[in-house]
Amino acid sequence: MGKKRRGINLIVAGLLQIALALASQACLAPPAHAEGERPVHHRLNVSLAPEAGTARVTDTLTLHPEGTPGSVLHFELDGRLAIESVEVPQRPEWSVRTTGGSGKGSPLRVHVQKPGGEAWPGEIALNFIYAGPLGENAETVKSGETWVLSGSDGFYPRRVSPDGGEWVTFELTASAPVPWKVVSQGRRAGQHNSGGREESVWVSDEPMQGIYLIADRYEETREDHAGISLHTFLREKEPELSRRYLDAAKRYLDFYQKLLGPYPFPKFALVENTRETGYGMPSFTLLGSQVIRFPFILHTSYPHEILHNWWGNGVYVAGGNWSEGLTAYLADHLQSELRGQGAAYRFEELKKYLSYVNAGNDFPLSSFHEREDMATQAVGYGKTLMVFHMLRVEVGDAAFLAALREFYKNNRFRRAGFPEIQAAFESVTGRDLSGFFKQWVERTGAPELALHSASTAPNGVGHELRLEVRQKQEGPPYRLTVPVAVWLAGSDIPQVRTIHLSGESDIFSLSLPFEPTAVALDPYNDVFRRLDRKEVPPSLADTYGATRPAAILPQEEEFPDVLLGYHQFARAQESPGPLLDDGPFSPLPPGGLWVFGRKNRYALNHLVPSLEEYGVTFDEKQVVVKGEPVPWKGHSFVFTLKRPGGRAGTVTWIIADSGESVSRLVRKLPHYGKYGFLVFAGPQAENRMKGAWRASETDLVKSFDASKRNLPPRPPLVDFKP
Repeated sequence: MGKKRRGINLIVAGLLQIALALASQACLAPPAHAEGERPVHHRLNVSLAPEAGTARVTDTLTLHPEGTPGSVLHFELDGRLAIESVEVPQRPEWSVRTTGGSGKGSPLRVHVQKPGGEAWPGEIALNFIYAGPLGENAETVKSGETWVLSGSDGFYPRRVSPDGGEWVTFELTASAPVPWKVVSQGRRAGQHNSGGREESVWVSDEPMQGIYLIADRYEETREDHAGISLHTFLREKEPELSRRYLDAAKRYLDFYQKLLGPYPFPKFALVENTRETGYGMPSFTLLGSQVIRFPFILHTSYPHEILHNWWGNGVYVAGGNWSEGLTAYLADHLQSELRGQGAAYRFEELKKYLSYVNAGNDFPLSSFHEREDMATQAVGYGKTLMVFHMLRVEVGDAAFLAALREFYKNNRFRRAGFPEIQAAFESVTGRDLSGFFKQWVERTGAPELALHSASTAPNGVGHELRLEVRQKQEGPPYRLTVPVAVWLAGSDIPQVRTIHLSGESDIFSLSLPFEPTAVALDPYNDVFRRLDRKEVPPSLADTYGATRPAAILPQEEEFPDVLLGYHQFARAQESPGPLLDDGPFSPLPPGGLWVFGRKNRYALNHLVPSLEEYGVTFDEKQVVVKGEPVPWKGHSFVFTLKRPGGRAGTVTWIIADSGESVSRLVRKLPHYGKYGFLVFAGPQAENRMKGAWRASETDLVKSFDASKRNLPPRPPLVDFKP
């Protein structure tokens, strides 16, 4: 399923760093079955007993086994379920047996065998009846938490197939005691109350990769918009909150339909979850109770999850997971670009790659499946996003959008990967893009650029600017399209030219009408590249991304709970390095460092002087940060600097006010990776101040005089907004 994966950590990571129908069936031709396969059709009847965390289920499967090798069809269910019967009405002579089961970790397997020598029919129906606990969270459902079921929970029989998956269509009739309601993908074909239970019928005629069932005590709000049924399912009656989400859904559905083509489902629903998740399922999003109430979610994660109905849930992923990067590009990135902040957004993605990715954990886009840590996010989301941006720069905005629409139209409800994306772009542009895709999808790593030299001289009719650009990375050079900004005398607005790199060193001559005052390579951060450390101020992400950073703990600390918290912080890191004390004879390993405590002698000797260069000063009562005095009492501080003495790596100094605040920082700080300094208040560590240090000018810029320079934002991908 397309989604911003793995709960609140992933959602808030994106959100705190910014600050996360169908147009009607008549609008689209009937969907082609994915890869020409005929889906298994499930006619499910699920009777939920939330007070017990159990259910009784009947399921009639209609499948098309013709051509299946062997004489046995294999199915799996949750191992805790008890089967009452499995029948093959059209073939009573076929045998049925079960194996496994009796526990959560042991799937219950059902084997349906035809007589030897008999051919598989073109179509067959199987009837299952079973009961028991459903899903990993069956126990917590008893206490009133949201019941979340997917195919991986084994709540319906899934055929075990050689390719590891199957396509399904379904009609799900689910009943639950009032006030419980059930939500699934597709359209709601019926709903009624009887005998204190609510029954709803959800139908999906589109081929899906699985079936979802969500149940809770929901207050529902519903309205139609341009043939799409819009819903909110909230655990409390909150008309204003529902209204905000319904209105936002209208805006973003209209926006993305105009951008890409008709919405692929008959409904879209916001569904609340007691666990802090951020999932995008086909035709609905499942967001945690706290997440929903963050005001910025409406403009960050919410459009991202809506867009996943095109990418990931409307066109399924084959091969490398391109959908997360493309969704981020057309949701998070495009919203920034519409505010004139596209170049800054891309710079942050390049910084993440620099901070978290190294030769030991890098991988090609063709190998990305899902986010597991910050390195996989920096590649799978950030690099993929940048590759789509470079493709846009390569072919132009109009062709870029036309190719995406072509890709969507041709692959709706099919599995598709980078080859299909390449085919769509080649079809629209008439160009051979095999070199572009091979370089960026199959190759690991990133180019490193340097403006080795820049000189200017009169040429009779104006001036000639001569540039030598080098690629510094190990391995063969990349073929790159690189914008170049040139500022001319008498103007603070640059001309933007384009150069094409293909060698380790390329020389270019640009004829200009006036004398240039400055030149900059890649001024808008259009090229995926490994940034030069000089153009990136030190940030918290650098220390988190270091390989086994050492921790320097203070020998002197007034409060034992704070010292214990520092120890816990150091050991909680993904790849903790050695624990050292701040004594004068502790040898320091290379790379990143964590430094803890207000009285840490290493910090007092080496970090305070560096901080004073940034205008941060200390006395017995307070710290002055960016001109603002902050008392020591009741506040925690985080400062990240380059390692003193010119050594490679960064050092992050953490000064906590209490043991409780340290435990809060353990959870919160990974979401503040782009900042160089942070101030938090109280034991809950509420952020009060954050910022980045200034960066020095880089090897990509050459100034010929001290003239004023301005770099206005470029026009966004589209001229309309949600």
